[in-house]
Amino acid sequence: MSTPLIFLAIPLITAVLLFFLRFNKTLSVLLGSIVSLFLFILALTLPENLIITIGNFSIEIVDKVFILGRSLTIGSKQLAFVAFFFLIAFLWIFGSAWFKVNDWMITVAFLITPILVAALCVEPFLYAALLIELVVMLCIPLLVTDQNADNPGIHKFLIYNTLAMPLILFSGWMLSGIETAPITSPIISRVTFFLLLGIALWLTIFPFHSWLPMVSEKSHLWNVSLIVSLLPITILIILLTFLNQYAWLRTLPNLFNTLLLLGIMMIVIGGMYISIQNHLGRAFGYAVMIEIGFSILSIGLIPQIGTSTFSMLFFPRIMSYWLWAYSLTAYQQISNDLSFTNIKGMVFQFPFLCAGIIIGQLSLAGLPIFASFPIKHFIMLTTAQNSQIYGLWLVFGSAGIFIFTIRLLIKLFDSDNAENSLWHINERIQFIIPICIMIILLVIIGLFPHWFLNYWGKIGNLFAQFPIIP
Repeated sequence: MSTPLIFLAIPLITAVLLFFLRFNKTLSVLLGSIVSLFLFILALTLPENLIITIGNFSIEIVDKVFILGRSLTIGSKQLAFVAFFFLIAFLWIFGSAWFKVNDWMITVAFLITPILVAALCVEPFLYAALLIELVVMLCIPLLVTDQNADNPGIHKFLIYNTLAMPLILFSGWMLSGIETAPITSPIISRVTFFLLLGIALWLTIFPFHSWLPMVSEKSHLWNVSLIVSLLPITILIILLTFLNQYAWLRTLPNLFNTLLLLGIMMIVIGGMYISIQNHLGRAFGYAVMIEIGFSILSIGLIPQIGTSTFSMLFFPRIMSYWLWAYSLTAYQQISNDLSFTNIKGMVFQFPFLCAGIIIGQLSLAGLPIFASFPIKHFIMLTTAQNSQIYGLWLVFGSAGIFIFTIRLLIKLFDSDNAENSLWHINERIQFIIPICIMIILLVIIGLFPHWFLNYWGKIGNLFAQFPIIP
């Protein structure tokens, strides 16, 4: 038995079963939730030596398999992000039980999760680009609906990610032959340009970000939130893997300072855009852009704060995404229009959905007592210690989501007449309970971050050439 067989073969076999069960929503959700939860718990509890002892019997699990001359390795260092990916799959598959998602959603979720895990475990690492492109292709059915088949955001999503693949492949091919090249060699600058351009296309770095708000406005928000939860994290880990493997790359002059500035730019631009939005779906897209900016900023600060801080951003981010997307999607089923003109007085009719939307935003923004606050506060404090100007720009960009939330609250409490100002609870109980549980969880994580975030900091153990802790 081997870990790649467990965490790659089992979900792929499950995806085949889900394909045949796709018209039976109840069975699909049940099977998908059980298998993803089992794989999450298994990855969480496997011992570091990969030896399971039961009484007098012991089972040693192999951490590597070879397929077509390529190796897939899932050892103790990889188990943290494997558990994290299957946690995401469980949350989104379980949450889809009460939404009108297309028949492919659960099947595709079970396909893209192990493929992305494989992308981070395959050797030679160059093949990760091919697996990412496969995932992009599989995501298209999740984004296309009868109403938005001509959405230019979907076209841009496909084009940008497809353009990134040859750039990454070309860079990887060149990287393998220049490990001993002097830092002043012209080929170094060319490889760096192609690599960073490919990563920028993958990560929707400005000006390649335009598909995000387009897709989050027109496509099914639950499907969009799944994609933006899995893909950017995978690509950020790939970027750090490149920096970890090639000494000349991570020692380039001003590389980390450039990443720091790029992260701040993403946060400022995303904050400016989200502050003026009048559509909740588009605002979600710009919030994702801000979060990508925070991750890039944390990479730029790695020499000071370590890789554990970079990886600790992921868990509270995903919890906040889930709450925001769950509440928005529930309202999207009631009224397909998520514009400001259609949500006036909504808080009096759907108080729990409104609470989920607002608290999801505030948690993502790093408001005190919520999940993202401890890590984002530390990142902002470290940035300000480097430069007060950087710190001011970071505060300015981060304020964008607070401004949007204040504008949203005004609209939610803006009622046309006294009759519409009467409080009613119109949500079904199956929406109220998950929202309340997630809100409580976000508060507990914010108050006791060491209980939840330390484990996810282990994802940083993958990068041996960087400090682990601040």
